[in-house]
Amino acid sequence: MDDIHLPIAIRRSRRSSIKPEPDMPSSPMPSKTPKRSSRRVRFSDPGASSSGLTPMVNRFTVATPKRRRHSSLPVQTTPSTIRSSPALPESGEVTFLPLRQVLDGRVQRRIRRNGLSEEMNTIQQEKRRRNQEAKEEIEKLRNELKARDREIYELQNATIVIDTDRIWDLEKQIQDLQDELSKRSGRAMDQSRGYNWTLAAREKFSQDFMDMMPDEDQFGDETMAQFICSTPSRARTSFMTPPATSPTVPGTPIFEQMETTAMVGVQACLPDPKQLQLEEEVSSLQLEVAKLTDTLESYKTLSGRLSDKLSDYTPREQSGLEAQIDAMLQAMSDRTCALQTLTSSITKLGFTGSDASEMITTLITNFRAARLELEYLTPGEITLPLSSHGAEVLDLMLTRLRDMAKRAKEDEDAIDEYHEIELSLRKQLDARVTIMDGLKAEMGKAEKLISDKIARIRELEVANQRLKGAVDGYIRDISELEDLVQRMEREGHDAKDEYAVQLEVKHKILTRKEDTIASLEAKLSSALTRSSDLQSQIQTLQTSHTQTISTLNKKHGSALAARDSSVLKYRSEIDKLNESLRSAHDKICGLRVENGGLRREVEEERVKAKEVIDAMKEELERV
Repeated sequence: MDDIHLPIAIRRSRRSSIKPEPDMPSSPMPSKTPKRSSRRVRFSDPGASSSGLTPMVNRFTVATPKRRRHSSLPVQTTPSTIRSSPALPESGEVTFLPLRQVLDGRVQRRIRRNGLSEEMNTIQQEKRRRNQEAKEEIEKLRNELKARDREIYELQNATIVIDTDRIWDLEKQIQDLQDELSKRSGRAMDQSRGYNWTLAAREKFSQDFMDMMPDEDQFGDETMAQFICSTPSRARTSFMTPPATSPTVPGTPIFEQMETTAMVGVQACLPDPKQLQLEEEVSSLQLEVAKLTDTLESYKTLSGRLSDKLSDYTPREQSGLEAQIDAMLQAMSDRTCALQTLTSSITKLGFTGSDASEMITTLITNFRAARLELEYLTPGEITLPLSSHGAEVLDLMLTRLRDMAKRAKEDEDAIDEYHEIELSLRKQLDARVTIMDGLKAEMGKAEKLISDKIARIRELEVANQRLKGAVDGYIRDISELEDLVQRMEREGHDAKDEYAVQLEVKHKILTRKEDTIASLEAKLSSALTRSSDLQSQIQTLQTSHTQTISTLNKKHGSALAARDSSVLKYRSEIDKLNESLRSAHDKICGLRVENGGLRREVEEERVKAKEVIDAMKEELERV
């Protein structure tokens, strides 16, 4: 039952041309009819065309002699032979390529007879499976790497497209807002020559929410470098300028620094009563000036007509003439007072000039300049001619100012809406930046994984190069191993023949000793039978002697002595027989001891043969 776990090749009996050895009583191996195992692999097949390691193995062949030599026993090697072989490494372990690619038909048939093809098939299948798993793992890693690269590429493209479109929209909106603010600031700067047009829309947000420092490199929490795209710079809309043929507009004398009525906290433009009152006074003064101008023009025309009429008239009465002169002087003094009053009133209006006519000329020029500037500031068709009255120009200016105030209010509302949109866009931009940071982190992880995969691939390539070097070493060792196998075969044949001769001699000696033991046992049994007969005879004689001693004691004294002598003789013979029995028993014990030694030697030889078979099996498994 101990041989159940042994392979079939070791359990079954070997075919041999020598006479089969007799069954030993102490042999644990049961007799079994030898039979061939079913073939699962065609050994006539040359094997795989390539080893899968390098193309050089496919072209490599080992020239071995094709001698057909009958061999009855497998190749066996002992540990001493392996240790004494100079071709083996110091470690005692040899690993090389599959033998099926380099062994000839004779060695393959011997392996087939020994039943080791199953183990070789198992080893080959295991190696193929490991190689296939390694290739599948490498292919899987490569596919994962390609999929990761493709995913990263798609994410980068999608993120770039989405963020580029978003940033373009934000830049466009910011540019529009900047253009609008530049227009308003430029318009306010140009209007400061006539009036203080600095009442622009104020920021309704507090200083905590907006960065008021002049930092062009910052936008919220992100730098401008994150918003630089390939979009071309957009030129700002320039402020309209008057044509070169227009006359130079002098500074208006009615400029007065006005206090702004817009409040940052309230975000509303409250009317200033003082300003309204001043505007009403200005309008009334302008009307009075216009009336005075008309009156002066009528006076001038009247005086001209009078002078023309008086040039040809000669007064007849001096008294009447003096009265008329006095009246005219009185009228002239009154007119002079009125003119001085008018001049003072015109001077109070703030126009430049040494007299009223110059002030009026300045006023007319300023009205004309205001008319032209109004046309420049508010492009469009104006029906008023350049020679129109100041009241009409003032009415038109007030109308345009009301329209501009209305539009400014609408623009302020739009700017507030744009600020809200800008805040929402900034929040969205912050969210996009956060998402981009997450994507960058994921990209970093993916790059780290890719670097690990690349390092693993490089390690596998280095291992492959080492394996190729090992294959070259295996190819060099194959020829040496073939020579070693042939030498081991020769030594095995010699050892087998010597073992067969020794075994035959020992069998003969054992047979002869067993025959001697059988003859001695027969002699011993005959001697024991004879001694038992003699003892029975002695007992019968003793009984007969004791029976007849009483009757023959007196009559046969001489016969008693003779009988005593015969009894002594028989006793001496019995002692001799006992001594011969002791010597035969000692010889039997010695023969038994010698037989046990021979059996132990036979067992040792069998154990050595089994160890040789196991060593050969291990060598083939390593192969």
